[in-house]
Amino acid sequence: MEWIALIQWPAMVATVTTVMLMRTPKTVTQVPRPVVAGVESISGAAIVSGGRFAEAGTELRAGDTLETAHGAVASVRWSNATLRVDGDTHVRVDSDRALHLDRGALFVASHGHHVVITTPLGEIRDVGTEFEVRLDAKAVRVRVREGRVDLRRGGATHTAVAGVELIADAAGAVTQRAVARGGSEWDWIVRAAPAIALEGRTLRGVVDAVSREKGLTPVYERVGDATLHGGVPLPPDDALQAALAASSATARVEGDKLIVRGKR
Repeated sequence: MEWIALIQWPAMVATVTTVMLMRTPKTVTQVPRPVVAGVESISGAAIVSGGRFAEAGTELRAGDTLETAHGAVASVRWSNATLRVDGDTHVRVDSDRALHLDRGALFVASHGHHVVITTPLGEIRDVGTEFEVRLDAKAVRVRVREGRVDLRRGGATHTAVAGVELIADAAGAVTQRAVARGGSEWDWIVRAAPAIALEGRTLRGVVDAVSREKGLTPVYERVGDATLHGGVPLPPDDALQAALAASSATARVEGDKLIVRGKR
């Protein structure tokens, strides 16, 4: 009997050890998704993944969505690119270079980052450019302000350069036409832009910033480089008017030019 007990004891230990190993839970380490974008400024209401309200400083991780209410606009820092989001838009930020647009409109200043925007009606790839993408149930529209974009759909690639608009409809047709690079149809981008602080800037600096938002080329006549002051950030149009008044200068738009004239 003693020999039997000695023989059975190791087997019992092995059995208990096996059961304990089987019951030991596995620890799964979840790698946090990288932060790929951040809300810079917002006017109106918007929510991000999980139902959180978006505000300036809200971070967007890979795979997060951003949805703006009707009439809202937002500016988002998207890695090296600038992203503007119009109202009634739903977009998913897949990575620091890729977005998926479900509906609404985006404006992208890629700064050479070579981004990709996918939609149910085609894929848009930029070639160092500034462009708008607007999507609804009937068509996707791409307007190019600077550079070039490629719209890929059904195995074919359609190219648009500055001043050209592409429209790809749900039936498969793709058309193009010439469009202005500034004007009222681009005004929502200016409304979405972050406020501009005058403190420490010059009139030229303010004009350059506002011109970029409006798609205009600044032209200067007798404009100095005096430093401006003003601690309260202002919307781009208000900042321009304040800078002009402080510098005793005037400005007018002629075609695609913003002509600024200093005092005599």
